[in-house]
Amino acid sequence: MTIAASGAPLLEVKSLQKLFPIRRGFLRRVVGHVRAVDGVTFHVERGETLALVGESGCGKTTTSRCVLRAVTPTAGQILFRTTEDVVLDVATLPKSQLRPLRHRTDEIRHQTSGQRPAIQLDRLPHQCK
Repeated sequence: MTIAASGAPLLEVKSLQKLFPIRRGFLRRVVGHVRAVDGVTFHVERGETLALVGESGCGKTTTSRCVLRAVTPTAGQILFRTTEDVVLDVATLPKSQLRPLRHRTDEIRHQTSGQRPAIQLDRLPHQCK
């Protein structure tokens, strides 16, 4: 079954959250958290383009790094659908399974938009196994 036939999104991000710890003191104890990304949800259909737009410091880069698993999300789901109609939750994949997936994703740097990362999803589903 192809993705077009299934009608399901190519990429689906549900309730993505990334918290960074605030550490203080000699023992570097966690005294709080910075909410870099909290409750981000979106989906991308085959052939669509998604742009993350917002003010400086609003979590655009952290969101894209979580989707690429360059940064491990605190909570949420990052679902990629392959051409075989297999759904991979990238947020929970072990590191050993991330390596082959990372070789099939590209981080594109847009020169005109301040070096913000984007993901070339068009290649991913054809090459994931």
